[in-house]
Amino acid sequence: MPRAPCAQLRPAPSADRRKPGLSGGVPQEILETRGYINHDCGRFPGTLCVFGERTESQIVLWAFDPVLGKGRELTRISVSPSEAYDLAVSPDGSRIAMAKNFDPEGRIRILSSTGEPERDVVVKGWGGFGSVNWQADGRGFLVSSLSPRVALLLHISMDGHAQVLWEQKGSGNLYGVSSPDGRYLAFAGSTADSNVWLIENF
Repeated sequence: MPRAPCAQLRPAPSADRRKPGLSGGVPQEILETRGYINHDCGRFPGTLCVFGERTESQIVLWAFDPVLGKGRELTRISVSPSEAYDLAVSPDGSRIAMAKNFDPEGRIRILSSTGEPERDVVVKGWGGFGSVNWQADGRGFLVSSLSPRVALLLHISMDGHAQVLWEQKGSGNLYGVSSPDGRYLAFAGSTADSNVWLIENF
């Protein structure tokens, strides 16, 4: 199930997820939630789909089924009200990566869907993360690093080594995803222009 780039940046007060039928018609409701931040799914034959739900001081991760709807609670993490996160499910569905948006310290938190201990991947010298995605083999990440002057798409290994894959000048957003076989990279970017005007004697 595809997800919208950086839908995580501002939690929605309420949201419902819908899917279109294969033969068209009215979309069918999958689930309704409050404080929705994002969702993602593993790749076949992995079956785990996850969505995040924001409360005042926590992000709650839930499993969901595109047919049956909301499933079991997976975990909770404590956050401050000002923090926003992106999440991504590993291709085999065993791990969930979370990155705090725009944090100056580059860190990816890896949570287990099977009860294993969580761990952090610390990326020294990098920060300002926006979107996060797993590479096709589950051995690294595709992460955007955003600043007022440039947006970068990084490949980050499991030991925290970062390599710049693409540089986009100007303030904006960047999002990358690997093809299932790992041979290709698709990415989308956007920029914003701002102007200041001085008006005298009005």
